[in-house]
Amino acid sequence: MGTIPVATPTPPRSWRLSRRVIALGLLAGVMMAGVVVSLAVLKPSGNGPRVVDAGRLSDLRAEQPVYHAAGFFLVKLDTGEVIALSEIDPHQLFGSNADCPITWRPEMQFEGATGWLRGTCSGNTFTLTGEHVSGPSPRGMDRFPVAVSPSGEISVDTGVRSAGARNVSRSSMPSMAMETCWTSAVRTATWSNASSPGERSAG
Repeated sequence: MGTIPVATPTPPRSWRLSRRVIALGLLAGVMMAGVVVSLAVLKPSGNGPRVVDAGRLSDLRAEQPVYHAAGFFLVKLDTGEVIALSEIDPHQLFGSNADCPITWRPEMQFEGATGWLRGTCSGNTFTLTGEHVSGPSPRGMDRFPVAVSPSGEISVDTGVRSAGARNVSRSSMPSMAMETCWTSAVRTATWSNASSPGERSAG
């Protein structure tokens, strides 16, 4: 009687990574890390220098803001100083809305003066120095650093934004937009009361 063959189980193969595979894996990791770093460097972060040419000093008139496509107003003050004010409304409800920038209103009269910087949607009102005088904004207009070369060339660094000064107490100067809304609300309430049956019968 012959012998019965017995199956011998094959031991599980131990997975061994060759040096070549490990080297290729490390190389791929390094390349991916390089791509991520490159994208982080190339993507604008809102910080760092982004200097733009803003014209010549001789082209500016005192207290006549000039809008620049980079998103700021260039203002030559009566002292001769040149400042750059961001067009972005400092109020958090309007600052992220591209349809609600600050605009120059040369014909606007307020507090006995003509010509103000005004929030399109918020009604915030600012002086030529960016100081907030009316409206819901918690601070003045933000600024960008300005440099003037000896030859009169103006450059503005839009990569560095300085927050406007916090508001001082101006309780006697409410927002014109708020005044308008309040007046409309009062008129509506008055009309509603006058239209009630009791009021009509009293007349």
